[in-house]
Amino acid sequence: MIQAMRLSLLAVLVVLAGCNSLLGIEDVSVEKTVATDTDGDGIPDSIDNCPLVPNPDQADSDGDGIGNACDACGTGIDADHDGTDDGCDPCLKGPQVDEDGDGIYDACDDCPGIPDPAQSDSDGDTIGDACDLVDGGLPQRRIVFDAFAPPIGPWVNVWDVANGAVTPPAAQLPMARMTLTTGQVMGNVTGDWYFLASVTLPASAPANSFVGFELPSAQVVKTFRCGFAFNGTWTLQQTLAFAGRPVSAGTPLLLRASYVVAAGGNETGIRCEVLDGTTAPITTTDPLAARDVRFSFYADVAAQFGFVDFVGP
Repeated sequence: MIQAMRLSLLAVLVVLAGCNSLLGIEDVSVEKTVATDTDGDGIPDSIDNCPLVPNPDQADSDGDGIGNACDACGTGIDADHDGTDDGCDPCLKGPQVDEDGDGIYDACDDCPGIPDPAQSDSDGDTIGDACDLVDGGLPQRRIVFDAFAPPIGPWVNVWDVANGAVTPPAAQLPMARMTLTTGQVMGNVTGDWYFLASVTLPASAPANSFVGFELPSAQVVKTFRCGFAFNGTWTLQQTLAFAGRPVSAGTPLLLRASYVVAAGGNETGIRCEVLDGTTAPITTTDPLAARDVRFSFYADVAAQFGFVDFVGP
C-alpha cells in the first residue's frame, strides 16, 4: 500500500515537472547570498574603495575614489589644481595637456609645440633643441601663453579661454586684438627670434578676413602681419605678400613668424610660415626696427588659438 502511494506521488511530481517545462515555468529556489569581503575589513568588495587592503575607515584624502590604504598618490595635495594628486602628477607646473603629443605636458615641455620626447637642450637655455634657433649661446627668454591657463605677461583685451582654446569675444569682432603691451621684446641686429602659435581656422569667413599675428613697430612706422586671409579659401598671407599659400581649416596649424636678416645685414624683415612641411614660407625683407616690434593676436572671425611661444635674445 505504502509502496503504491510512493509510486503515485512520484508520478504526480514527474507530470508537474513536465507541465512546468511545457508552460515555460522555471523552478524557483531561494538562496542566501553572502557579500564578498576579500580583505576582511567588514566592507563588502562592491563598495570597498580598497577591496584588497583592509581599511575599515574608508579614508580617501584626495577624493579620487581610491582609499588611502591603497592609493599610490595619497598626498591629498594638488598644488597646480589640475585634478591630479601631486604624488602621481608628472608635471607640477600646470594642467595635464600635451598639445604636441610627445608625452610631456605643456607646462613642463621645453618645446610645447614641436614633439621632442627626449627633451634635449644642448645649450641649457630651457628651450629644447627641437625648437631652438642657433643662437651662439646667447641668453634667451620665452613668453608663454597657453589656452589652458591664464596668460603670462601684460596683455590687453584678453580673449575668452575655454576647452583648450582661446577665442576672441564676439563683441570685439571684427578687428579683435589681444596685445602684449611690453615693447622692445625682441632681438638684436643678428635676428634670432620667432613667435610660434597653434591656430585653428573656421570653415568659412567674410571676404578679406585675417587671422594671425600682428607685429607693429613701437613707433608704428609700419605693421607686419603673419597669418591667414580668407577669400573663398584660407591662405597663408602677409601684408606685403602678393600671393597666398593655401592652407586647411578645422585643424590646428602651427604658425611661425621669425625675424630674418638680408644678405649684408642692411635690411631686415619677417618670415611667415606654417610648419606642415608642405606650405612654402613667405618672407619680406623691408626695413624693420627689430628691437621695437610688439606683438598682438589679431582676428576678424572666431578662430581658435592654442599656445604661443616666443623665443629670442
